[in-house]
Amino acid sequence: DQILVASGEELPYREASVQGWALECRIAAEDPFNNFLPSVGTVSFVSVPGGPGVRVDSALYDGLEISYHYDPLIAKLCTWGRTRMEAIQRMRRGLREFKIVGINTNIPFHLQVLEDTHFLQGKLDTTFVERRFAPQRDHGMVHEQLALLAAAVLAHRKGARRPNAQSRRPKGSGWRLLNQPGAPSAGARGWRRST
Repeated sequence: DQILVASGEELPYREASVQGWALECRIAAEDPFNNFLPSVGTVSFVSVPGGPGVRVDSALYDGLEISYHYDPLIAKLCTWGRTRMEAIQRMRRGLREFKIVGINTNIPFHLQVLEDTHFLQGKLDTTFVERRFAPQRDHGMVHEQLALLAAAVLAHRKGARRPNAQSRRPKGSGWRLLNQPGAPSAGARGWRRST
C-alpha cells in the first residue's frame, strides 16, 4: 500500500474501516545504557511472550551467536488492542515477559518509552527520544537474579545434579582400593591396616 500511495494512488480502504490500534517494538541487541552500542555474545536463554493480541516475529533460540557483523535487530514484538491503551498495556506485559539472557537488549528503553507521560498523551515529535529519554536500569529484576535464573535453567536442561558422596569416590573396582596406603590388607592372620 505504501508504494501505491507514493505513486499517487488512493488507499484501498477508508479510515473508518480500520479497527483497533497496533504497536511494534523492534527488539535489538543493543545496550541502551551505553549509547545503544551493539551487544554481542551468545543467547543462553530465550522466553517469548504470548497471549491475545501479542505476536513475536523472531528467529531467536538458545545458543544463538550475536556478532558485530550483522544487523542487531533480533525480534519484532507486535501488539493489538481495541484501544490505544489496551495495545500499550499488552506491549508492556509482552516486554516484561520477553526474557533474553546472554546479551543486552533495548527492552528497558521500550518500557521506559511506554511509561512516559508525553508518549501516553500522544505528545510526540521527532525530538521525543532526545528530549525525554534518559536510560535507567530496571530495578525489578537485577542482573544477578537473572543470571542465577539462567544458570538454574541451563543446569536443569543439561540434567546437571549436585555431586553426592558416591560421585567423589574413585572410579574402578573396590578391590583396587585395597592397594592404597592405609587401606586394610589381608595377611597371614586376617585383615590388618598397612602402614
